[in-house]
Amino acid sequence: MFRAISTIVFMCFCQVLVFSQAKKIEGYVFETGNRGYISSVKVQLISSDGTEVLDTDFTNNEGFFSFEVDRAAVYQISILKDRYEAQNTTIKKADFQGKDKVFVNLKMKRSPGYQFEITLAPKRESEDIAVKAIEGAHIEVYNNTTREPVLVLEEHPDPHFEVDLLKGNHYTILVRKEEYLAKRMEAFVDVEGCILCFEGIGSVTPGVSDNLTGGNQMGVLLANVELERAYSGKKMEVQDIYYDFGSSKLRPEAYEELDKVAILIKDNPGLTIELGSHTDSRGSSAKNQELSVKRAKSAVEYLIEKGSVPSINIIAQGYGETEIKNDCVEGVECTEAQHQENRRTELKIRGKLAAVPERVSLERMKQIENMDDIIAELQSEGQIQVKEGQTIDDIIKQTERGSTKVEAKEISKEELNEAVDAIFAEASEKIDKGEMKDVDDSMTSEMEINGTMKEKEVEPTKEKNPYAYLNGPKIVIMESDNILQSDHPIFEKHDQVFQYLKGDSVLYMIGDFKDMDKAVGFYKSTKLMYPDAYILNFNKGEIIE
Repeated sequence: MFRAISTIVFMCFCQVLVFSQAKKIEGYVFETGNRGYISSVKVQLISSDGTEVLDTDFTNNEGFFSFEVDRAAVYQISILKDRYEAQNTTIKKADFQGKDKVFVNLKMKRSPGYQFEITLAPKRESEDIAVKAIEGAHIEVYNNTTREPVLVLEEHPDPHFEVDLLKGNHYTILVRKEEYLAKRMEAFVDVEGCILCFEGIGSVTPGVSDNLTGGNQMGVLLANVELERAYSGKKMEVQDIYYDFGSSKLRPEAYEELDKVAILIKDNPGLTIELGSHTDSRGSSAKNQELSVKRAKSAVEYLIEKGSVPSINIIAQGYGETEIKNDCVEGVECTEAQHQENRRTELKIRGKLAAVPERVSLERMKQIENMDDIIAELQSEGQIQVKEGQTIDDIIKQTERGSTKVEAKEISKEELNEAVDAIFAEASEKIDKGEMKDVDDSMTSEMEINGTMKEKEVEPTKEKNPYAYLNGPKIVIMESDNILQSDHPIFEKHDQVFQYLKGDSVLYMIGDFKDMDKAVGFYKSTKLMYPDAYILNFNKGEIIE
């Protein structure tokens, strides 16, 4: 009897052991279209109700993954990888019937976009001279749409690299290598009507249209990117930096090109760049020389003030008519277009800085470039400026009404002070004549008694503070010995700029903060664009601690 019971217990134990024996789920992940197995895919084993992740694995180089489960049951498998469409598969309990292992093949479809394969090489000086591909470059790719880095390769040992470009995104690709000029490229993928548009790339072979699938959904593109050697004396002509005849003022179309120059200088912070200006041969050589110097300085001032280029990296140089490009020398008749060709601006590498600045990541550079958007959020509508023919009282009333933006006129501090004195003198005279009453009752008139006007004794008037509208913290971004013209770059860069006369200086400030903590937070970001910026706190126009 005991033996029979033992046999039954043993058989039941064996059945439980078999039932509870570990099961396996294994499989491979590969790309649709027979494009091969995919490595580094995140594979998750999820409970049947989808609420709990039971285990996680990553595919190896052959696309293989594996899970162990303690029993046959219903499971979900999720596969995830950047630039691929996520997939979910259900493993049913019946799939384990009579088996210890369930095997699955999972397909992943690439998200709409393009695989961009780049090969780096020095720019050829001659087609007959062979060049060796560039190794050891520092390569970064940044997604401007999502504002995040997508690829960073430190001292990449291979001259080739790949990056996936997803539809609906704008990418910046920056390649830096010692002894070469940094190469910045822009890729627009199905953005603003561009199926795939490049800036600064060079040749894409075969052509873009030859590489795209039906419907322009995806494709593989090959690009040969050439880096130019950086050496003292190397010249680079800047297109479209032109001036009107006899003028040093930049034409509006020059700003976009100078903005590109600013990026080039910031991408190569270890170099000293000369910005040289040239004139045509008309007029006296002495005046042309003077004009070219003014033109060079005008462009350099723009780069420093609006392009935020450190002054140590850029030098202004005027060449006058000493380097005519064509035959249009003095005494030779030429068309206006031919003369225009000589009114040009060129960049030249002068050398390297003794102390080369530490390399800044592309992500950090983009944060600084996007600082305008951050600072713009601080601004209220409009900006405070002095309109021709407008009095200080008018401006005060205007700020009280909330209207702020007006045309500006360039005037000196002396003229401004004289205008203020004249305004208050005029107001006092009108009050004396009974033509107006002072709003704070410091000077009033009694009504006519027996047909005559009788004025009572009054205390001297207290001058109003023209800056009474200034309250709370402000960030000072610039100090000037003179009042700036309305077309100065800071008025274009910021929607609202406050002006404040302090001693012999005019302060230019931004920000409309309610408390100091918020001002300090934005001040730290503002310092990236304006290293000399500082904070002043106001109470009804008076500076307070």
